Amino acid sequence: MGINTVGQLAVYDIQELQSHFGKWGVYMHELALGHDTSAVQEDEGFKSMSRECTFEEDTDYLALIHQTINEIADDLNHTLVEGGIFFRTLTIEMRFSGFKTHTKSLTLPHYIQDTNRIKELAKELITSFLNKNKVRLISIKLSNLEIAIEQTKIEDFLK
Repeated sequence: MGINTVGQLAVYDIQELQSHFGKWGVYMHELALGHDTSAVQEDEGFKSMSRECTFEEDTDYLALIHQTINEIADDLNHTLVEGGIFFRTLTIEMRFSGFKTHTKSLTLPHYIQDTNRIKELAKELITSFLNKNKVRLISIKLSNLEIAIEQTKIEDFLK
């Protein structure tokens, strides 16, 4: 029909759209004009949270890598605690010089909110990646999130 943009759809003859698409032609035309009477629905929230660090210079210095993991874990856990959020899945990503990237995930049997556990899990997951290549970037992502609604329900939530 020669319609390639929303602007073209907005000025297209509505009778022709309706004859070609039926009620959907009218609906598409209205949307192209910015008219929509459907209810606004709140998104169910975010599905994951992550933090990353790109080093100024690629490094193979293990103490710096571990320190960076600790800082990322502390930052993520601070967000968890403030939001009353718990996670089950941790994903670590490492990018090496030459931009080769490795990713590894671990899903726990129950929800947690613990900075030390984030640090331990991340360090365990990176051991298979560490080799002679220097690290350019480290990222930790927490997913499979749940929000504890009431503090008194946390024990039930963790079962």
